[in-house]
Amino acid sequence: PNKPKVSSTSECHNSSKVIRKIEPKNKKKTKQTTNNDNSTVSISETIPHPITILRKPSTDTEIITLPTSIVSQLSEDQSILSFEEEQQRQQEEKITSSNKDNSDIPSENEQPPICSTIENCPDISFKEEQTNTSSIDNQSLLLPSHELLSILQSANCLSSLNEYAQQKKFTLNYEYSSISPSSFTCIISINGRSFPSSSICSSKNEAQKLACDQTLRILYRESCSKEQFPLEFSDKHDYIAHQSISKFQNLNINELLLGRKTLACMLMITDGQYEQARVISMATGNSCLNETNLIYANDGIALHDCHAEILARRGLIRFLFEQIKQSKDNQSSIFEYNSTINKYQLHDNTTFHMYISSLPCGNASFNILSNSIRYKQGQTEGTILDSTNSIQYSIKSCSDKIYRWNILGIQGGLLINLLTKPIYLESITLACEATFDRNHVKYSLYERLNEHIHSLPSPFICHLPDIDCPKTKSFQHERKVAKLQTSAFAWNTTKSDRMELLEPMTGKLKNDRSMSLLSKRNLFKDFTNFIQTNFPDDNSLSYTTYQQAKQLNKTYVTVKDLISTAFQSGSSDTNISWLSKSDKLEQFSME
Repeated sequence: PNKPKVSSTSECHNSSKVIRKIEPKNKKKTKQTTNNDNSTVSISETIPHPITILRKPSTDTEIITLPTSIVSQLSEDQSILSFEEEQQRQQEEKITSSNKDNSDIPSENEQPPICSTIENCPDISFKEEQTNTSSIDNQSLLLPSHELLSILQSANCLSSLNEYAQQKKFTLNYEYSSISPSSFTCIISINGRSFPSSSICSSKNEAQKLACDQTLRILYRESCSKEQFPLEFSDKHDYIAHQSISKFQNLNINELLLGRKTLACMLMITDGQYEQARVISMATGNSCLNETNLIYANDGIALHDCHAEILARRGLIRFLFEQIKQSKDNQSSIFEYNSTINKYQLHDNTTFHMYISSLPCGNASFNILSNSIRYKQGQTEGTILDSTNSIQYSIKSCSDKIYRWNILGIQGGLLINLLTKPIYLESITLACEATFDRNHVKYSLYERLNEHIHSLPSPFICHLPDIDCPKTKSFQHERKVAKLQTSAFAWNTTKSDRMELLEPMTGKLKNDRSMSLLSKRNLFKDFTNFIQTNFPDDNSLSYTTYQQAKQLNKTYVTVKDLISTAFQSGSSDTNISWLSKSDKLEQFSME
Protein backbone atom coordinates (compact mmCIF):
# COMPACT_ATOMS: atom_id res chain seq x y z
CA PRO A 1 0.00 0.00 0.00
CA ASN A 2 2.99 2.33 0.55
CA LYS A 3 4.49 1.84 -2.90
CA PRO A 4 4.61 5.00 -5.03
CA LYS A 5 2.37 5.37 -8.02
CA VAL A 6 4.12 5.14 -11.35
CA SER A 7 2.88 6.96 -14.41
CA SER A 8 4.58 6.75 -17.77
CA THR A 9 4.32 8.71 -21.00
CA SER A 10 6.44 8.29 -24.05
CA GLU A 11 7.14 9.55 -27.55
CA CYS A 12 9.21 8.67 -30.59
CA HIS A 13 10.56 11.59 -32.59
CA ASN A 14 14.11 12.11 -33.79
CA SER A 15 15.37 11.71 -30.23
CA SER A 16 13.02 8.82 -29.31
CA LYS A 17 12.90 9.42 -25.55
CA VAL A 18 10.76 7.87 -22.90
CA ILE A 19 9.94 9.91 -19.83
CA ARG A 20 9.04 8.28 -16.58
CA LYS A 21 7.65 10.18 -13.67
CA ILE A 22 7.69 8.52 -10.30
CA GLU A 23 5.38 10.24 -7.86
CA PRO A 24 4.31 9.32 -4.34
CA LYS A 25 0.87 7.87 -3.83
CA ASN A 26 -1.86 10.09 -2.29
CA LYS A 27 0.13 13.24 -2.96
CA LYS A 28 -1.50 16.57 -2.34
CA LYS A 29 -3.47 18.09 -5.15
CA THR A 30 -1.45 20.67 -6.98
CA LYS A 31 -2.19 23.14 -9.67
CA GLN A 32 -0.60 22.30 -13.01
CA THR A 33 -0.59 24.75 -15.89
CA THR A 34 0.62 24.16 -19.39
CA ASN A 35 2.07 26.91 -21.48
CA ASN A 36 1.17 26.16 -25.09
CA ASP A 37 3.98 28.35 -26.35
CA ASN A 38 6.83 26.42 -24.87
CA SER A 39 5.10 23.15 -23.95
CA THR A 40 6.53 23.07 -20.46
CA VAL A 41 4.82 21.94 -17.31
CA SER A 42 4.66 24.21 -14.27
CA ILE A 43 4.26 22.42 -10.96
CA SER A 44 3.55 24.00 -7.61
CA GLU A 45 6.55 24.35 -5.38
CA THR A 46 4.57 23.17 -2.37
CA ILE A 47 5.55 19.57 -3.11
CA PRO A 48 8.86 18.05 -4.18
CA HIS A 49 9.64 17.64 -7.83
CA PRO A 50 8.94 14.12 -9.04
CA ILE A 51 11.97 12.06 -10.05
CA THR A 52 12.11 11.97 -13.85
CA ILE A 53 14.03 9.26 -15.67
CA LEU A 54 14.98 9.84 -19.30
CA ARG A 55 15.67 6.77 -21.36
CA LYS A 56 15.87 5.64 -24.94
CA PRO A 57 13.47 2.91 -26.07
CA SER A 58 14.27 -0.64 -25.04
CA THR A 59 12.64 -4.01 -25.37
CA ASP A 60 13.25 -4.76 -21.70
CA THR A 61 11.41 -1.79 -20.22
CA GLU A 62 11.09 -2.06 -16.46
CA ILE A 63 9.02 -0.26 -13.82
CA ILE A 64 10.99 1.41 -11.08
CA THR A 65 9.54 1.93 -7.63
CA LEU A 66 10.96 3.81 -4.72
CA PRO A 67 10.54 3.02 -1.02
CA THR A 68 8.31 5.29 1.05
CA SER A 69 11.34 6.38 3.06
CA ILE A 70 12.90 7.83 -0.08
CA VAL A 71 9.76 9.74 -0.98
CA SER A 72 9.47 11.22 2.50
CA GLN A 73 13.13 12.21 2.49
CA LEU A 74 12.68 13.90 -0.87
CA SER A 75 9.82 15.92 0.63
CA GLU A 76 12.18 17.25 3.28
CA ASP A 77 14.89 18.22 0.80
CA GLN A 78 12.84 20.28 -1.65
CA SER A 79 15.61 22.77 -2.22
CA ILE A 80 18.04 20.18 -3.56
CA LEU A 81 17.67 18.92 -7.08
CA SER A 82 18.48 15.31 -7.87
CA PHE A 83 20.84 14.46 -10.65
CA GLU A 84 17.92 13.45 -12.91
CA GLU A 85 15.96 16.64 -12.21
CA GLU A 86 18.97 18.76 -13.07
CA GLN A 87 19.29 16.98 -16.40
CA GLN A 88 15.55 17.53 -17.04
CA ARG A 89 15.74 21.22 -16.17
CA GLN A 90 18.76 21.84 -18.41
CA GLN A 91 17.14 20.03 -21.30
CA GLU A 92 13.90 22.00 -20.95
CA GLU A 93 15.79 25.31 -20.91
CA LYS A 94 17.77 24.33 -23.98
CA ILE A 95 14.69 23.28 -25.92
CA THR A 96 12.69 26.34 -24.85
CA SER A 97 15.40 28.75 -25.93
CA SER A 98 15.98 27.05 -29.30
CA ASN A 99 12.46 26.22 -30.41
CA LYS A 100 9.43 27.02 -28.36
CA ASP A 101 7.08 25.26 -30.75
CA ASN A 102 8.86 21.90 -30.67
CA SER A 103 9.64 20.16 -27.40
CA ASP A 104 11.03 16.69 -26.83
CA ILE A 105 9.17 16.63 -23.51
CA PRO A 106 5.44 16.08 -23.99
CA SER A 107 2.83 17.67 -21.82
CA GLU A 108 0.37 15.71 -19.75
CA ASN A 109 -2.22 15.85 -22.60
CA GLU A 110 0.07 14.67 -25.40
CA GLN A 111 0.28 11.02 -26.45
CA PRO A 112 2.84 10.73 -29.25
CA PRO A 113 3.43 7.37 -30.95
CA ILE A 114 5.77 4.94 -29.20
CA CYS A 115 8.81 3.45 -30.92
CA SER A 116 8.14 -0.19 -30.13
CA THR A 117 11.55 -1.66 -30.93
CA ILE A 118 15.13 -0.53 -31.22
CA GLU A 119 15.18 -1.76 -34.82
CA ASN A 120 12.60 0.90 -35.75
CA CYS A 121 15.07 3.54 -34.57
CA PRO A 122 18.40 2.22 -35.86
CA ASP A 123 20.42 5.31 -35.02
CA ILE A 124 19.46 5.35 -31.37
CA SER A 125 21.77 3.99 -28.71
CA PHE A 126 20.19 2.72 -25.53
CA LYS A 127 20.54 4.74 -22.34
CA GLU A 128 18.86 4.26 -19.04
CA GLU A 129 19.15 5.96 -15.71
CA GLN A 130 17.91 4.23 -12.63
CA THR A 131 17.92 5.85 -9.24
CA ASN A 132 18.69 3.75 -6.19
CA THR A 133 18.89 6.35 -3.47
CA SER A 134 17.77 6.78 0.08
CA SER A 135 18.41 10.51 0.18
CA ILE A 136 20.03 13.40 -1.61
CA ASP A 137 23.16 14.48 0.15
CA ASN A 138 26.14 16.36 -1.27
CA GLN A 139 28.49 15.44 1.53
CA SER A 140 32.09 14.45 0.82
CA LEU A 141 32.89 11.04 -0.66
CA LEU A 142 35.99 10.63 1.49
CA LEU A 143 34.78 7.48 3.21
CA PRO A 144 36.59 5.29 5.75
CA SER A 145 38.76 2.80 3.90
CA HIS A 146 37.81 -0.10 6.16
CA GLU A 147 34.12 0.43 5.33
CA LEU A 148 34.84 0.45 1.60
CA LEU A 149 37.03 -2.62 1.98
CA SER A 150 34.21 -4.44 3.73
CA ILE A 151 31.89 -3.71 0.78
CA LEU A 152 34.51 -4.88 -1.71
CA GLN A 153 34.99 -8.15 0.16
CA SER A 154 31.28 -8.91 0.33
CA ALA A 155 29.76 -11.63 -1.85
CA ASN A 156 27.60 -9.04 -3.64
CA CYS A 157 29.29 -5.64 -3.62
CA LEU A 158 26.44 -4.10 -5.63
CA SER A 159 23.84 -4.96 -3.01
CA SER A 160 26.21 -3.89 -0.24
CA LEU A 161 26.83 -0.53 -1.94
CA ASN A 162 23.09 0.13 -2.31
CA GLU A 163 22.55 -0.62 1.37
CA TYR A 164 25.53 1.52 2.35
CA ALA A 165 24.20 4.44 0.28
CA GLN A 166 20.86 4.25 2.06
CA GLN A 167 22.57 4.28 5.46
CA LYS A 168 24.77 7.25 4.55
CA LYS A 169 21.95 9.06 2.69
CA PHE A 170 23.90 9.22 -0.57
CA THR A 171 22.49 9.79 -4.04
CA LEU A 172 23.26 6.68 -6.06
CA ASN A 173 22.50 6.57 -9.80
CA TYR A 174 23.19 4.00 -12.52
CA GLU A 175 23.29 4.97 -16.20
CA TYR A 176 23.54 2.30 -18.88
CA SER A 177 24.50 2.74 -22.52
CA SER A 178 24.82 0.40 -25.46
CA ILE A 179 25.54 0.47 -29.17
CA SER A 180 24.35 -3.09 -29.76
CA PRO A 181 21.97 -5.52 -28.06
CA SER A 182 24.88 -7.40 -26.45
CA SER A 183 27.28 -4.58 -25.55
CA PHE A 184 26.61 -2.58 -22.40
CA THR A 185 28.49 -0.15 -20.20
CA CYS A 186 27.45 1.48 -16.95
CA ILE A 187 28.26 4.77 -15.24
CA ILE A 188 27.73 5.13 -11.51
CA SER A 189 27.04 8.55 -10.00
CA ILE A 190 27.37 9.13 -6.25
CA ASN A 191 26.28 12.53 -4.97
CA GLY A 192 26.65 13.91 -8.49
CA ARG A 193 30.17 12.59 -9.03
CA SER A 194 30.35 10.21 -11.99
CA PHE A 195 32.52 7.11 -12.20
CA PRO A 196 32.56 6.00 -15.85
CA SER A 197 33.47 2.44 -16.74
CA SER A 198 35.17 1.49 -19.99
CA SER A 199 34.37 -2.20 -19.58
CA ILE A 200 31.97 -3.57 -22.19
CA CYS A 201 29.76 -6.39 -20.95
CA SER A 202 27.21 -8.69 -22.49
CA SER A 203 24.42 -7.70 -20.08
CA LYS A 204 23.33 -4.67 -18.08
CA ASN A 205 23.57 -6.64 -14.86
CA GLU A 206 27.20 -7.54 -15.48
CA ALA A 207 28.03 -3.98 -16.53
CA GLN A 208 26.47 -2.67 -13.32
CA LYS A 209 28.53 -5.07 -11.19
CA LEU A 210 31.79 -4.15 -12.89
CA ALA A 211 31.08 -0.43 -12.62
CA CYS A 212 30.29 -0.87 -8.94
CA ASP A 213 33.55 -2.70 -8.36
CA GLN A 214 35.60 -0.08 -10.20
CA THR A 215 33.91 2.76 -8.31
CA LEU A 216 34.58 1.17 -4.94
CA ARG A 217 38.23 0.60 -5.77
CA ILE A 218 38.68 4.23 -6.82
CA LEU A 219 37.12 5.44 -3.58
CA TYR A 220 39.16 2.94 -1.57
CA ARG A 221 42.46 4.14 -3.04
CA GLU A 222 41.51 7.78 -2.49
CA SER A 223 40.52 7.06 1.08
CA CYS A 224 43.74 5.20 1.88
CA SER A 225 45.87 8.03 0.49
CA LYS A 226 44.05 10.73 2.46
CA GLU A 227 43.47 9.07 5.82
CA GLN A 228 45.29 10.98 8.52
CA PHE A 229 45.41 8.17 11.03
CA PRO A 230 46.77 4.70 10.24
CA LEU A 231 44.65 1.63 10.74
CA GLU A 232 45.11 -0.22 14.01
CA PHE A 233 46.95 -3.51 13.64
CA SER A 234 46.83 -6.13 16.37
CA ASP A 235 49.65 -8.36 15.13
CA LYS A 236 51.62 -9.43 12.07
CA HIS A 237 48.66 -11.27 10.57
CA ASP A 238 46.78 -7.96 10.36
CA TYR A 239 49.68 -6.37 8.49
CA ILE A 240 49.93 -9.32 6.10
CA ALA A 241 46.18 -9.32 5.40
CA HIS A 242 46.12 -5.54 4.91
CA GLN A 243 49.02 -5.54 2.45
CA SER A 244 47.56 -8.48 0.50
CA ILE A 245 44.09 -7.00 0.16
CA SER A 246 45.40 -3.52 -0.65
CA LYS A 247 47.68 -4.83 -3.38
CA PHE A 248 44.86 -6.82 -4.92
CA GLN A 249 42.58 -3.76 -5.00
CA ASN A 250 45.31 -1.49 -6.36
CA LEU A 251 46.04 -3.82 -9.27
CA ASN A 252 42.67 -2.87 -10.76
CA ILE A 253 41.75 -6.44 -11.71
CA ASN A 254 38.45 -7.20 -9.98
CA GLU A 255 36.50 -6.52 -13.16
CA LEU A 256 37.95 -9.72 -14.63
CA LEU A 257 36.82 -11.91 -11.77
CA LEU A 258 33.12 -11.74 -11.05
CA GLY A 259 31.90 -14.24 -8.48
CA ARG A 260 33.30 -15.79 -5.36
CA LYS A 261 37.06 -16.09 -5.40
CA THR A 262 39.85 -17.37 -3.21
CA LEU A 263 42.75 -14.93 -2.98
CA ALA A 264 46.24 -16.16 -2.10
CA CYS A 265 49.38 -14.03 -1.76
CA MET A 266 53.05 -14.66 -1.07
CA LEU A 267 54.80 -11.87 0.82
CA MET A 268 58.40 -11.09 1.73
CA ILE A 269 59.42 -9.34 4.94
CA THR A 270 62.85 -7.93 5.71
CA ASP A 271 64.22 -7.43 9.23
CA GLY A 272 60.85 -8.34 10.75
CA GLN A 273 59.21 -5.12 9.53
CA TYR A 274 55.70 -6.44 8.92
CA GLU A 275 54.32 -2.97 8.26
CA GLN A 276 56.53 -2.94 5.14
CA ALA A 277 55.57 -6.40 3.91
CA ARG A 278 56.02 -6.70 0.15
CA VAL A 279 53.58 -8.74 -1.92
CA ILE A 280 55.68 -10.91 -4.24
CA SER A 281 52.94 -12.85 -6.00
CA MET A 282 49.19 -13.26 -5.86
CA ALA A 283 46.54 -15.36 -7.51
CA THR A 284 42.87 -16.23 -7.46
CA GLY A 285 41.25 -19.46 -8.55
CA ASN A 286 39.53 -22.61 -7.35
CA SER A 287 39.62 -24.99 -10.35
CA CYS A 288 42.03 -27.31 -12.12
CA LEU A 289 42.33 -29.57 -15.14
CA ASN A 290 39.98 -32.53 -15.10
CA GLU A 291 41.43 -36.00 -15.54
CA THR A 292 40.48 -36.20 -19.22
CA ASN A 293 42.50 -33.10 -20.13
CA LEU A 294 45.25 -33.94 -17.66
CA ILE A 295 46.15 -37.11 -19.57
CA TYR A 296 47.31 -35.03 -22.54
CA ALA A 297 49.02 -32.27 -20.52
CA ASN A 298 52.43 -33.96 -20.66
CA ASP A 299 54.49 -31.24 -22.36
CA GLY A 300 54.73 -28.78 -19.47
CA ILE A 301 52.71 -26.10 -21.25
CA ALA A 302 49.38 -26.39 -19.42
CA LEU A 303 49.00 -25.55 -15.75
CA HIS A 304 47.57 -28.62 -14.02
CA ASP A 305 46.36 -26.83 -10.89
CA CYS A 306 44.84 -23.33 -10.96
CA HIS A 307 43.92 -23.06 -7.30
CA ALA A 308 44.99 -19.70 -5.87
CA GLU A 309 47.48 -21.14 -3.36
CA ILE A 310 49.30 -23.13 -6.05
CA LEU A 311 49.50 -20.26 -8.55
CA ALA A 312 50.76 -17.85 -5.88
CA ARG A 313 53.51 -20.28 -4.92
CA ARG A 314 54.56 -20.73 -8.56
CA GLY A 315 54.80 -16.95 -8.84
CA LEU A 316 57.07 -16.92 -5.78
CA ILE A 317 59.31 -19.57 -7.37
CA ARG A 318 59.80 -17.29 -10.38
CA PHE A 319 60.74 -14.45 -8.03
CA LEU A 320 63.27 -16.64 -6.18
CA PHE A 321 64.84 -17.67 -9.47
CA GLU A 322 65.15 -14.05 -10.61
CA GLN A 323 66.86 -13.20 -7.32
CA ILE A 324 69.29 -16.09 -7.81
CA LYS A 325 70.23 -14.75 -11.25
CA GLN A 326 70.70 -11.24 -9.84
CA SER A 327 73.01 -12.60 -7.14
CA LYS A 328 75.11 -14.36 -9.77
CA ASP A 329 75.41 -11.05 -11.64
CA ASN A 330 76.44 -9.23 -8.42
CA GLN A 331 73.22 -7.25 -8.36
CA SER A 332 71.13 -6.49 -5.29
CA SER A 333 69.58 -9.78 -4.20
CA ILE A 334 68.11 -11.63 -1.23
CA PHE A 335 70.64 -14.43 -1.90
CA GLU A 336 74.38 -14.64 -1.35
CA TYR A 337 76.40 -16.80 -3.71
CA ASN A 338 78.93 -19.26 -2.29
CA SER A 339 81.42 -19.92 -5.09
CA THR A 340 83.05 -22.77 -3.17
CA ILE A 341 80.01 -25.03 -3.36
CA ASN A 342 78.17 -23.27 -6.20
CA LYS A 343 75.12 -22.72 -4.01
CA TYR A 344 73.01 -19.76 -2.94
CA GLN A 345 72.14 -18.87 0.64
CA LEU A 346 69.05 -16.83 1.57
CA HIS A 347 69.83 -13.85 3.78
CA ASP A 348 68.88 -14.48 7.41
CA ASN A 349 66.85 -11.26 7.63
CA THR A 350 64.47 -12.32 4.83
CA THR A 351 61.32 -14.33 5.53
CA PHE A 352 58.34 -15.39 3.44
CA HIS A 353 54.69 -15.46 4.42
CA MET A 354 51.43 -16.64 2.88
CA TYR A 355 47.96 -15.11 2.93
CA ILE A 356 44.81 -17.06 1.97
CA SER A 357 41.32 -15.61 2.09
CA SER A 358 39.74 -18.98 2.92
CA LEU A 359 40.70 -22.36 4.31
CA PRO A 360 42.75 -24.51 1.90
CA CYS A 361 40.73 -27.23 0.21
CA GLY A 362 41.08 -30.72 1.60
CA ASN A 363 41.39 -31.74 5.23
CA ALA A 364 41.94 -28.21 6.57
CA SER A 365 38.47 -27.19 5.38
CA PHE A 366 36.68 -29.93 7.32
CA ASN A 367 35.60 -29.56 10.94
CA ILE A 368 36.44 -33.16 11.80
CA LEU A 369 39.84 -34.79 12.06
CA SER A 370 40.39 -36.96 9.03
CA ASN A 371 43.35 -38.67 7.39
CA SER A 372 41.52 -39.47 4.18
CA ILE A 373 43.31 -38.79 0.91
CA ARG A 374 41.32 -36.28 -1.11
CA TYR A 375 41.73 -35.10 -4.69
CA LYS A 376 40.69 -31.98 -6.57
CA GLN A 377 37.88 -32.39 -9.08
CA GLY A 378 38.38 -30.26 -12.17
CA GLN A 379 35.90 -27.40 -12.56
CA THR A 380 34.10 -28.17 -9.30
CA GLU A 381 35.12 -26.49 -6.07
CA GLY A 382 36.40 -28.69 -3.25
CA THR A 383 37.83 -32.20 -3.12
CA ILE A 384 36.56 -35.75 -3.36
CA LEU A 385 37.46 -39.16 -1.95
CA ASP A 386 38.57 -41.93 -4.29
CA SER A 387 37.52 -45.05 -2.45
CA THR A 388 38.09 -47.26 -5.51
CA ASN A 389 41.56 -45.98 -6.48
CA SER A 390 40.14 -45.21 -9.94
CA ILE A 391 41.77 -41.78 -10.36
CA GLN A 392 44.86 -42.37 -12.49
CA TYR A 393 46.07 -38.77 -12.71
CA SER A 394 45.32 -37.19 -9.36
CA ILE A 395 45.81 -33.59 -8.25
CA LYS A 396 46.38 -33.38 -4.51
CA SER A 397 44.40 -31.03 -2.27
CA CYS A 398 45.89 -27.69 -1.21
CA SER A 399 45.99 -28.91 2.41
CA ASP A 400 48.22 -31.84 1.42
CA LYS A 401 50.43 -29.67 -0.79
CA ILE A 402 50.96 -27.07 1.94
CA TYR A 403 51.85 -29.91 4.31
CA ARG A 404 54.58 -30.98 1.86
CA TRP A 405 55.85 -27.39 1.60
CA ASN A 406 56.34 -27.37 5.37
CA ILE A 407 58.84 -30.21 4.93
CA LEU A 408 60.27 -29.89 1.41
CA GLY A 409 60.18 -26.08 1.28
CA ILE A 410 58.44 -23.73 -1.12
CA GLN A 411 61.29 -23.43 -3.64
CA GLY A 412 60.39 -26.57 -5.59
CA GLY A 413 62.43 -29.43 -7.03
CA LEU A 414 64.38 -27.35 -9.57
CA LEU A 415 65.63 -24.51 -7.37
CA ILE A 416 66.64 -26.85 -4.53
CA ASN A 417 69.59 -27.79 -6.77
CA LEU A 418 70.90 -24.23 -6.44
CA LEU A 419 70.25 -23.58 -2.73
CA THR A 420 72.12 -24.52 0.43
CA LYS A 421 68.86 -25.41 2.20
CA PRO A 422 65.11 -25.31 1.60
CA ILE A 423 63.06 -22.13 2.12
CA TYR A 424 60.08 -22.39 4.47
CA LEU A 425 57.04 -20.22 5.11
CA GLU A 426 57.40 -18.24 8.32
CA SER A 427 53.64 -17.75 8.72
CA ILE A 428 50.29 -18.53 7.10
CA THR A 429 47.44 -16.03 7.49
CA LEU A 430 43.93 -17.39 6.93
CA ALA A 431 41.36 -14.58 6.72
CA CYS A 432 38.34 -16.66 7.68
CA GLU A 433 37.61 -16.25 11.38
CA ALA A 434 34.08 -17.68 11.12
CA THR A 435 35.39 -21.08 9.99
CA PHE A 436 38.88 -20.95 11.51
CA ASP A 437 39.75 -23.60 14.09
CA ARG A 438 43.41 -23.10 14.96
CA ASN A 439 44.00 -26.56 16.39
CA HIS A 440 42.35 -28.32 13.47
CA VAL A 441 44.17 -26.24 10.83
CA LYS A 442 47.53 -26.81 12.51
CA TYR A 443 46.83 -30.53 12.63
CA SER A 444 45.95 -30.58 8.93
CA LEU A 445 48.90 -28.51 7.71
CA TYR A 446 51.84 -29.76 9.79
CA GLU A 447 50.91 -32.19 12.60
CA ARG A 448 48.88 -34.74 10.70
CA LEU A 449 51.69 -37.22 9.92
CA ASN A 450 54.00 -36.65 12.87
CA GLU A 451 53.81 -40.27 14.02
CA HIS A 452 54.78 -41.48 10.55
CA ILE A 453 57.69 -39.06 9.97
CA HIS A 454 60.17 -39.46 12.83
CA SER A 455 63.41 -38.11 11.40
CA LEU A 456 64.48 -36.33 8.25
CA PRO A 457 67.89 -36.03 6.60
CA SER A 458 69.54 -32.61 6.83
CA PRO A 459 68.84 -29.89 5.82
CA PHE A 460 65.12 -30.78 5.76
CA ILE A 461 62.96 -30.37 8.86
CA CYS A 462 59.30 -30.49 9.88
CA HIS A 463 58.83 -26.74 9.88
CA LEU A 464 56.06 -25.23 12.01
CA PRO A 465 54.81 -21.92 10.54
CA ASP A 466 52.79 -19.51 12.64
CA ILE A 467 49.18 -20.04 11.52
CA ASP A 468 46.45 -17.62 12.57
CA CYS A 469 43.72 -15.31 11.27
CA PRO A 470 43.65 -11.47 11.33
CA LYS A 471 42.27 -9.90 14.50
CA THR A 472 40.92 -6.77 12.82
CA LYS A 473 37.40 -7.32 11.52
CA SER A 474 37.89 -5.47 8.23
CA PHE A 475 40.74 -7.83 7.27
CA GLN A 476 38.62 -10.94 7.72
CA HIS A 477 36.92 -12.53 4.75
CA GLU A 478 33.40 -13.86 5.17
CA ARG A 479 32.74 -16.70 2.76
CA LYS A 480 29.22 -16.32 1.42
CA VAL A 481 27.16 -18.18 -1.12
CA ALA A 482 27.87 -16.71 -4.54
CA LYS A 483 28.56 -17.81 -8.08
CA LEU A 484 32.01 -19.31 -8.51
CA GLN A 485 34.37 -17.54 -10.85
CA THR A 486 35.25 -19.49 -13.97
CA SER A 487 38.69 -17.92 -14.43
CA ALA A 488 41.93 -17.79 -12.50
CA PHE A 489 44.26 -14.84 -12.14
CA ALA A 490 48.01 -14.67 -11.51
CA TRP A 491 50.51 -11.84 -10.97
CA ASN A 492 54.06 -11.57 -9.63
CA THR A 493 56.74 -8.91 -9.36
CA THR A 494 59.06 -10.40 -11.97
CA LYS A 495 56.63 -9.14 -14.62
CA SER A 496 54.75 -6.52 -12.64
CA ASP A 497 53.12 -5.08 -15.75
CA ARG A 498 51.71 -8.46 -16.81
CA MET A 499 48.51 -9.81 -15.26
CA GLU A 500 47.49 -13.24 -16.49
CA LEU A 501 43.86 -14.28 -16.80
CA LEU A 502 43.82 -18.08 -16.98
CA GLU A 503 41.32 -20.68 -18.10
CA PRO A 504 41.61 -23.59 -15.62
CA MET A 505 39.91 -25.98 -18.04
CA THR A 506 42.85 -25.65 -20.46
CA GLY A 507 45.59 -24.51 -18.09
CA LYS A 508 46.49 -21.67 -20.47
CA LEU A 509 45.79 -17.96 -20.93
CA LYS A 510 42.10 -17.36 -21.44
CA ASN A 511 42.18 -14.95 -24.38
CA ASP A 512 44.54 -16.70 -26.81
CA ARG A 513 45.29 -20.03 -25.07
CA SER A 514 49.01 -19.28 -25.01
CA MET A 515 51.41 -20.55 -22.35
CA SER A 516 51.52 -18.95 -18.91
CA LEU A 517 54.72 -17.58 -17.40
CA LEU A 518 54.05 -19.94 -14.48
CA SER A 519 54.06 -23.10 -16.59
CA LYS A 520 56.56 -25.87 -15.91
CA ARG A 521 57.95 -25.53 -19.41
CA ASN A 522 58.71 -21.83 -19.01
CA LEU A 523 60.46 -22.36 -15.68
CA PHE A 524 62.35 -25.39 -17.03
CA LYS A 525 63.52 -23.36 -20.02
CA ASP A 526 64.85 -20.53 -17.83
CA PHE A 527 66.47 -23.01 -15.43
CA THR A 528 68.19 -24.87 -18.28
CA ASN A 529 69.52 -21.65 -19.82
CA PHE A 530 70.86 -20.56 -16.42
CA ILE A 531 72.65 -23.88 -15.83
CA GLN A 532 74.17 -23.97 -19.32
CA THR A 533 75.42 -20.39 -18.97
CA ASN A 534 76.77 -20.47 -15.42
CA PHE A 535 77.61 -24.12 -14.68
CA PRO A 536 78.42 -25.72 -18.05
CA ASP A 537 81.04 -28.11 -16.57
CA ASP A 538 79.15 -29.20 -13.45
CA ASN A 539 78.43 -32.89 -13.98
CA SER A 540 76.15 -32.97 -10.94
CA LEU A 541 73.71 -30.79 -12.89
CA SER A 542 73.38 -33.02 -15.93
CA TYR A 543 69.88 -33.94 -17.08
CA THR A 544 67.65 -34.22 -20.14
CA THR A 545 64.03 -34.15 -19.00
CA TYR A 546 62.12 -32.03 -16.52
CA GLN A 547 61.67 -35.01 -14.23
CA GLN A 548 65.40 -35.77 -14.24
CA ALA A 549 66.17 -32.16 -13.31
CA LYS A 550 63.83 -32.39 -10.31
CA GLN A 551 65.54 -35.59 -9.17
CA LEU A 552 69.11 -34.26 -9.20
CA ASN A 553 69.00 -33.59 -5.45
CA LYS A 554 68.86 -37.12 -4.03
CA THR A 555 68.08 -35.96 -0.50
CA TYR A 556 65.10 -33.98 -1.76
CA VAL A 557 63.79 -37.05 -3.62
CA THR A 558 64.24 -39.22 -0.52
CA VAL A 559 62.24 -36.84 1.67
CA LYS A 560 59.55 -36.52 -0.98
CA ASP A 561 59.18 -40.30 -1.06
CA LEU A 562 59.00 -40.40 2.75
CA ILE A 563 56.10 -37.95 2.70
CA SER A 564 54.21 -39.96 0.08
CA THR A 565 54.66 -43.13 2.12
CA ALA A 566 53.55 -41.35 5.29
CA PHE A 567 50.40 -40.02 3.62
CA GLN A 568 49.47 -43.49 2.45
CA SER A 569 50.35 -45.13 5.79
CA GLY A 570 48.46 -42.53 7.77
CA SER A 571 45.42 -42.57 5.55
CA SER A 572 42.20 -44.21 6.66
CA ASP A 573 42.02 -45.59 3.11
CA THR A 574 45.18 -47.69 2.99
CA ASN A 575 44.31 -49.07 -0.44
CA ILE A 576 44.45 -45.58 -1.96
CA SER A 577 47.76 -44.51 -3.49
CA TRP A 578 49.33 -41.12 -2.75
CA LEU A 579 51.79 -41.29 -5.62
CA SER A 580 52.97 -38.35 -7.68
CA LYS A 581 51.80 -37.93 -11.26
CA SER A 582 55.30 -36.83 -12.35
CA ASP A 583 56.30 -40.23 -13.74
CA LYS A 584 53.95 -39.86 -16.70
CA LEU A 585 53.42 -36.12 -17.06
CA GLU A 586 56.92 -34.70 -16.47
CA GLN A 587 59.00 -36.55 -19.04
CA PHE A 588 59.22 -33.61 -21.45
CA SER A 589 62.48 -31.97 -22.51
CA MET A 590 63.49 -28.72 -24.21
CA GLU A 591 64.74 -30.41 -27.37
